[in-house]
Amino acid sequence: MKPNVYGSLSGGLAVCLFLCLPLAAAPSRWISLAPSLTETIGALGLEDRLIAVTDYCVDPDSVKKLPKIGGYLDPSLEVIVAMKPDLVWGLPEHEKLAGSLRQLGIKVALREQYTLANMRATIQAIADRAGEPERGRQLLAKLQQQEKAARRRFMVPPRLLLVLGYDAPGEAVHEVFAVGREGFLHEVLSLAGAENAYQPPKPCFPKLDAEGLTAVDPERIVILFPHDTMSEDQKQRYREAWRQLSFLRAVKENRIDFINHSAVFQPGPAYIKTVEALGEILSQP
Repeated sequence: MKPNVYGSLSGGLAVCLFLCLPLAAAPSRWISLAPSLTETIGALGLEDRLIAVTDYCVDPDSVKKLPKIGGYLDPSLEVIVAMKPDLVWGLPEHEKLAGSLRQLGIKVALREQYTLANMRATIQAIADRAGEPERGRQLLAKLQQQEKAARRRFMVPPRLLLVLGYDAPGEAVHEVFAVGREGFLHEVLSLAGAENAYQPPKPCFPKLDAEGLTAVDPERIVILFPHDTMSEDQKQRYREAWRQLSFLRAVKENRIDFINHSAVFQPGPAYIKTVEALGEILSQP
């Protein structure tokens, strides 16, 4: 039987042509619709791919100089289209905008950022999309090491209530929003070695008045502020505002602390700063 020379040649030619074809270039003109995604892109060292961000994207510092496409909840479709991105990163809440962009031929990648598992998956997804998967693996490994170093272990985990920062206090605290038992901030609290003093499974951010705070009665209260600087005078004024609630154990024992950094409410790699800060607070008597 004669060998199928033509078949062998055509198969070899096909392989040769396939190998010689240029690989599809990774998208290099990105727009981010959320501060947490911008922060993640920066943590991966990929901020040079960004051509525009929202008005609220401040991390890393280099993005402050980039063109702005509007707010987090109201980005401008016209501005985004005019910039001709080859990829737009967003969150599920941007689905309506994403649909409009896709109709115009613009690629959009929406990522959930609700839990730490979501966040870790997003890190790797961004690195993969950039054609730099190793960057993702390295960042995830680094964060895992930092988590281990920051965690404190207790025979009985202290009952801690995380409170969302609020405007400058008046004479007393009347009601606050706290961190419930869902989402990445609850997970951050657990990573640091504490127990969330708020026990009901819902809501995500319960509003607590004096009666609600009494029912929770945490051993420690930590107030979160999305600012990079906070003076000792400011901290003291907030502590004074809590004194009317001296029946609370945390107030009575002067265990009201503060964590402040610009990304404290962002579900991005900066979560590790909050874990580390909580670890430091929990290590204090």
